[in-house]
Amino acid sequence: MHQSYAGLTSREAEALQKQFGRNELAESDTSTVLHMFFRQWKNILVVLLAVAGIISLTVGETLDAIFIGIIIVLNTTLGFIQEYKAENAVRSLKKMTVAHVRVLRDGTEKLIQSTDLVPGDIIRLEEGDKIPADGHLLESRHFEVNEASLTGESLPLAKDSRHPETAGVYRGTIVTSGSAVVKITRTGMTTKFGAMAVSLSSIKTDRTPLMKKINRLGMQLSLMAIIVTTAVFLLGIAQHRNIIDMLLVSISLAVAAVPEGLPAVITITLAIGLQRMARKNAIMRKLGSIEGLGSTTIIATDKTGTLTQNKMNVIKVWVNNKVFHAEEVRSERTNPTVDLLVTTGILCNNASIIPESKNSTASVIGEHTEGSLLLFAHDIGVSIDDIKKSYELIDEFSFDGQKKRMTMVWKRNGTSHAYVKGAPEQLLAVCTSIMTGKATQKLTASKRAQLLTEFDDFARQGLRILALAYRPLTGKLPSRESVEKNLTFLGFVGIADPARPGLNHILDLTRQAGIRTIMITGDNPLTATSVARHIGLLEPGDRTITGEELSRMTDEQLLPQLGSIRIYARTAPEDKLRIVKLLQQSGEVVSVTGDGVNDALALKQAETGVAMGITGTDVAKEVADMIITDDQYASIVHAIREGRIIFDNIVKSVTYLISCNFGEVLTIFGAFLISAFVSRDIPSPLLPIHILWINLVTDGLPALSLAFDPGSETIMNGRRPNHTNQIITRSTIAFIIPVSIAMACITLSAFFVSLVLFTPAIARAVAFTSLVALQLGIVFFVRDGQRIFSNRILLISVIISFLLQVLIVSAPPLAAIFVR
Repeated sequence: MHQSYAGLTSREAEALQKQFGRNELAESDTSTVLHMFFRQWKNILVVLLAVAGIISLTVGETLDAIFIGIIIVLNTTLGFIQEYKAENAVRSLKKMTVAHVRVLRDGTEKLIQSTDLVPGDIIRLEEGDKIPADGHLLESRHFEVNEASLTGESLPLAKDSRHPETAGVYRGTIVTSGSAVVKITRTGMTTKFGAMAVSLSSIKTDRTPLMKKINRLGMQLSLMAIIVTTAVFLLGIAQHRNIIDMLLVSISLAVAAVPEGLPAVITITLAIGLQRMARKNAIMRKLGSIEGLGSTTIIATDKTGTLTQNKMNVIKVWVNNKVFHAEEVRSERTNPTVDLLVTTGILCNNASIIPESKNSTASVIGEHTEGSLLLFAHDIGVSIDDIKKSYELIDEFSFDGQKKRMTMVWKRNGTSHAYVKGAPEQLLAVCTSIMTGKATQKLTASKRAQLLTEFDDFARQGLRILALAYRPLTGKLPSRESVEKNLTFLGFVGIADPARPGLNHILDLTRQAGIRTIMITGDNPLTATSVARHIGLLEPGDRTITGEELSRMTDEQLLPQLGSIRIYARTAPEDKLRIVKLLQQSGEVVSVTGDGVNDALALKQAETGVAMGITGTDVAKEVADMIITDDQYASIVHAIREGRIIFDNIVKSVTYLISCNFGEVLTIFGAFLISAFVSRDIPSPLLPIHILWINLVTDGLPALSLAFDPGSETIMNGRRPNHTNQIITRSTIAFIIPVSIAMACITLSAFFVSLVLFTPAIARAVAFTSLVALQLGIVFFVRDGQRIFSNRILLISVIISFLLQVLIVSAPPLAAIFVR
């Protein structure tokens, strides 16, 4: 950031924040505590229970009416607690996705949360940033902003600090190109965006495909429940049973038949799963992507910062026809070419460094590859501030993904120079001379060939290569093309970025899970291959292909080869989008990583777009389905595992609830059906109060506790079906039907045997307790492949539920209600 700006002091910023508040928008509070509580009473099943209570009170069954009232209060209270916890969980995740901004405070550049900005702050904006508050431009370079979020206009608008009518920038809009220094004028709700009363959300609350499936399933089950309960009611009337009793039984059965606990169970399962993912550095922004995440078959990942540590350090330098270790360059600083190469690295740079202190080493703010050049200069004793203060910035051409280079024009002593850095092959192509010592020579074909060989030597060592060049400028050169030609090649640096530890194990885990990992990088193919070989990514028969080779192939030619290509190197952003589309066309479910503006299309196209939390631009984060807060590949794999667990836990809860509810319906329906074919009048095996209690117990703690299942040890064994997974599949039906029938048969057998040996009241109590015990046992069978003690919360909830059951049938005051 330009040194002539002082910025605010920390004390001034603190005082201004007290005056203006935090830079955040007030949320439209549609889910206050009271709203949440009263929303529970709008449930149709609560209305049915209330009707049952009124009927009981009318016919003199006061105890039943009281108990039904208790059930209503317990159900609404439980629903409220579940929704309140889920709402808090989502809000806590939102706080984890707060953006950061580069600000000038106390005379130095710092990285702070955007919510801490105050009017008067001076910030730097670059391509891909989301503007955090309203302000006006102090200086700008080819600066364009997309203001679609405010105006609906999709085309970017040019902004210029020299013209007041175009110098205003606004919160929520996106920088599409260039860079600028901005003074903040309005924050929070006083911004233009805040005045529109728009509440931003990091986690989408739209109904997801998963919730739509659950709601559709609920409707289907409700229809079945109506049919069955009507049949039971008509059977009872045909057997000349009391119409009031049959009405109460039918209402209670309707309540039991519909798994009204499903939405709450799903919400809690998602909330718990999302929190578990967040603890492992993955923030889901779009809940609808959870299904696709768990079904991932391809991870298309960047190299830098994801597979590597993004700890960039210059370790080798090629200059003056020699290779130097970084520390050896200190003694060569007096050489004109070395001095100019180091100066170019400083001036063609938007990063900055925080000098070392007693407790920390020097660190980088901004892009780490650029930062490595500043750290290199700092380590060999060059004063970065002194060099920048002696020059005046004239113009800037940001890094271009196609050209793979960046240029900044600086003036000193009345003379302007262009300082350029970029990918070595592309930069060499626009150079016509090379500087050695004090002399500048023509860049011959043989010298170009020698340099390409030197590039390959560095790349084979796994080094990232950055070449540097410059050019004196005369006259007016308005276009980028006119500046970036006839350059003088100065040399290049080899930057080491160590691979992240433990990747071999993580890659083995993905293979075990049927997930194939491919690398899509802008780096040199030799560098990419070296890193891939080091981390164990390459397998026999794998190939590397470059963006140039891709451009020469049609989709029809590329499709059959996708299975053998492991590394895509020197790619352009549109190559990534094309690769993702072709992989999807071949039947793969793709999770793709991205951090730049140009990655947005690929992130949006993939089933799961994964943005980098540290190096990712605001644009990438905005379109992504998930943000990885530590930028690590391992976090993506952990998130896929959690995605599988979440979906599995939902399926287990649905399977369990439907099995239990069908078991209850078949028990009562079976009793009435048998009664129709025997001469003896058989009493109902369950009273309405029993059905309501069973519904509360089985739809309560045990079902909710399944959300805490940690996943089986085999969760990452084998490829998952595609993301169109159905919650109810043939295998779940094959479980539900026999289990429900068996439950009903065992309960009815216990009831009829007890009816012969004991009184009808005792027989009902036996059937009642048998059904509860069976349902509590079934919860462990839906957890196929998991140890019984792996979910202690479930174990405790089952024990508590069973003890409550024993209490209500054995304690005299409660037994008078339940045993009759």
